[in-house]
Amino acid sequence: MNTHHRFGVFITDGPQNWQVLQQENGYADIHLEGIWGFGDDQEPTQEQKDTARVYVRLFSEKDNIPVLTACLADNTENCGWSCTLKNVPAGGPYRIETLLQTGSDKFLYEWSTHGDMIHHLCVGDVYVILGQSNAAGYGKDPIDDGPEFGIHMLRQNGNWDIASHPLHDSTNTIFPHNQDGANTGHSPYLAFAKKLKRKNNMPVGLIMASKGGAPIDHFDPEGTGHIYRNMLDMVNYQGGKIKAIIWCQGCSDTNAVASVTYGEKLERIINASRKDLHNENLPWFIVQIGRFGDYVPEEAWKYWGLVREHQRAISHKLPYVTTISSIDSTTSDAIHTNAFSNISMGERIASAVLNKLYNMETERLCPDVIHVGISEDKKHVVITFNNVIENLCGVHNQCIPVSVFKPDGTEMEIADWNGTLDKINIFLKEPAPEGSTVAGLWQAVPDFKPPFDSGTRLPILAFYGLKIK
Repeated sequence: MNTHHRFGVFITDGPQNWQVLQQENGYADIHLEGIWGFGDDQEPTQEQKDTARVYVRLFSEKDNIPVLTACLADNTENCGWSCTLKNVPAGGPYRIETLLQTGSDKFLYEWSTHGDMIHHLCVGDVYVILGQSNAAGYGKDPIDDGPEFGIHMLRQNGNWDIASHPLHDSTNTIFPHNQDGANTGHSPYLAFAKKLKRKNNMPVGLIMASKGGAPIDHFDPEGTGHIYRNMLDMVNYQGGKIKAIIWCQGCSDTNAVASVTYGEKLERIINASRKDLHNENLPWFIVQIGRFGDYVPEEAWKYWGLVREHQRAISHKLPYVTTISSIDSTTSDAIHTNAFSNISMGERIASAVLNKLYNMETERLCPDVIHVGISEDKKHVVITFNNVIENLCGVHNQCIPVSVFKPDGTEMEIADWNGTLDKINIFLKEPAPEGSTVAGLWQAVPDFKPPFDSGTRLPILAFYGLKIK
């Protein structure tokens, strides 16, 4: 470190400007280390070394009022020092100041010898965004979604900064495994962070660890796993603690082979992250894959349905996993969500986080299938959902949004359907054989408006291959 013509207190280890530190129970500890001196041309005297006192102060940048009074650092060898600010409350932005006093006299802190500062530091919640292109963000149309103080991000160059689109920017990256091949655009996650901050008044940090086009094998520790390991590197680089992971991936796995094993691989990734990040209850929020506007052969639609089903089912299998529908999103090209949907999806994901992590019951979840039953005559199928506030409804004169399949895969003919309270009723033209299944919103691009809860306007989660009991 070149300290020529520099003097005072130097911070050599500590948080960055703009960093968001992960809070625990509303607080975080901030550890700092450094050295002090008077430049290369002035060696401290032995008396100065013996009497040196480094202090660390924490200010609110909103009003310049001290949050923590001066903390006396511990002296270490060779004019070194270390200090831990305990129980810094969630909030910010904060400024850290260091200062030096030597000798027996004590001065007013503001007239002590100059020291390094850290600016725009926050204590809040840090979220990892993991997945492929709709996680990285490829919306290219105009969007009214500018930066906001208190919403910061770890950029791929290793520096914390105020968050702004494109969030997934690989300029001067030190994490090359998730560098995208083309320039990204806007994504849902700035709108996501804005709603969180607005609702719980806590700063938000974002870590973008995605890569466009990446199949699940690139995240699977038992596959190539390089994007997963890159995510761990990014998390550990900034301190190792996060609030949750948001997953938006799966379009690359909508084929005959990958769609079958998708669920077990996703489960393996979730379990590995909880072990590697030392949090057995680390929350995951899964965004179901949306529509694909390009041509997909009808015989391949089932693979889209199967991936969506794995994404839905894992929230029933593993604790602290929540699935969110994106089937009603609109796109700016064949598959990448546009400005309207990026903002609405960001707020929808935030609602799920607020409901699950902050116990805000007024923030709602997408309706999800909890039971599939059938009448005695085997011609009336009843699909029951949870998370319904008012009534499941849809456009009645459109294409029927649910399919019933015989055990041999033949799709049965449906006479009529309707939504009543928390149920979708399907009326068949002939009795359903034993072993029949139901699917909803399973096509690559459903050509109808998804059924939704009239109380929240949230669409149902897509499902596939559910047995009728």
